[in-house]
Amino acid sequence: MLIHEHERRSKDKYGECFTYVHLWLDEFCLFTIDHQKYRHNLRGVEYIKKKWGEKAALIAIQHIEDDNIFYIDNNKRKIPK
Repeated sequence: MLIHEHERRSKDKYGECFTYVHLWLDEFCLFTIDHQKYRHNLRGVEYIKKKWGEKAALIAIQHIEDDNIFYIDNNKRKIPK
């Protein structure tokens, strides 16, 4: 899903775009096709929660679910939605 699509979904559901959360999660997408394994995981959500708060963590979970992929166990396995 593209950033603007994530932003639209966030705005529709939470009233804000949360661009910074989406950009942080997808920061590596320009460098590798499987960029999700770096931040689309529990550690990524926990980092976002510490840095930007509970609402931002909910946005991160939505983003990950929308991308249909979530890495667990230190990025070793992925669970498709």
